[in-house]
Amino acid sequence: MIYLLTALAALGIAFALQNKLPDALDTLPFVGKMLACSFCSGFHAGWIAYLVVFQGRSISEAVGFAFATAFVYWWDMDRRDSE
Repeated sequence: MIYLLTALAALGIAFALQNKLPDALDTLPFVGKMLACSFCSGFHAGWIAYLVVFQGRSISEAVGFAFATAFVYWWDMDRRDSE
């Protein structure tokens, strides 16, 4: 259950990064490129949420969780754009 809640938190972080905070975060050049990519935003939100919840218990688990979150967020944005 904790993994599901962490994934939902990561998706919320990714949504906020891409849709609510882009003007505030565009001051750094690499952040603007990351925000343009939904897969990248999902990946970074995934490892951030994992580290907050599990305090860095396992690097390989954090990377796997980040890729899973990235795929789900990318898929959701792709489906939303096709509607």
